[in-house]
Amino acid sequence: MESSASSSESPTTERKLDWQRTRRFSYKGLGCGVIWSFWYRFADTFTDQLMGTKFLVGMVATTAASSGSMYRVMKTIASIFLEQMVACPIIYGLWDLPMLTLLGGKPPSAIPREVRSKLPKLLIANAKLWTFVNLLIYNTPLQYRVYALSGAEIIWQSIISLIASKDDESTEPLLELAAQK
Repeated sequence: MESSASSSESPTTERKLDWQRTRRFSYKGLGCGVIWSFWYRFADTFTDQLMGTKFLVGMVATTAASSGSMYRVMKTIASIFLEQMVACPIIYGLWDLPMLTLLGGKPPSAIPREVRSKLPKLLIANAKLWTFVNLLIYNTPLQYRVYALSGAEIIWQSIISLIASKDDESTEPLLELAAQK
């Protein structure tokens, strides 16, 4: 009798797709797409202006005369630096982590604690993964950047979701995985 009872219980339980949860997370993803679309336009304009400043003109002018590729390299580096130091802390702190906290069923009062505890680790994982991906993204024409972002974004949103849903101790292996990429 014991063997028949244990054989009827499967170690893997089939879960149904939660359409409401899928819809809510789709809205979060749509919001991310809109936010990053605005960011890319801003970053493109700002770095063009930055590259024209007297500070950078001296560095770029000497090499730009011989090669237009140095301008592109400097602009890519400036764009990635701005994203890592300005956009990511703001977007993750004001959109991604708060939305994931609320979508995870926690009250709004839990948002500050979640952001304080998870934002630093998220920014480190972001720098490890996205620095290399951004080399491709910031060299893609502006009108196609959000599309170029989408493939890598699926992986990244999975990492964000796992970090946001785990306690601090259980995120270490996940951050190590992100560092390997």
